[in-house]
Amino acid sequence: MDAGSAFILILILLIVGLLVLAFWMNGSAKRQDETQVKLSPARVADVVDDAFGSVFWKDVSGPGDLNKRRRTINDSGPIISVDINQLENGASHVAVWMSHWTKKGPAILGADQVMRQKKKVLRRLEQA
Repeated sequence: MDAGSAFILILILLIVGLLVLAFWMNGSAKRQDETQVKLSPARVADVVDDAFGSVFWKDVSGPGDLNKRRRTINDSGPIISVDINQLENGASHVAVWMSHWTKKGPAILGADQVMRQKKKVLRRLEQA
């Protein structure tokens, strides 16, 4: 194999790897994550608001009890929605998912930010 063929092979493998990474991140970002915590729904809403902050995420309308859009220049950032349901024992069931997104080619713009933010919200809820 000469240097030109090796370069083309490496380039093809890199492109395939990036496509696989994009599909994996898309799936992880779209997946609905759920947890149950021993907090009241009002306290859950406070913890979720605190986890998002107000600098990079803003309140928007959407299908969840809480809906936050990632701030971007053209307002095309992904929206994370949070549903909070009170259980009979006083605890809360919380569902977090990406309810709106923009795709560019095979990739969802901001999928990495959605994955990190969903983990952050769930971690804060479980630590509260």
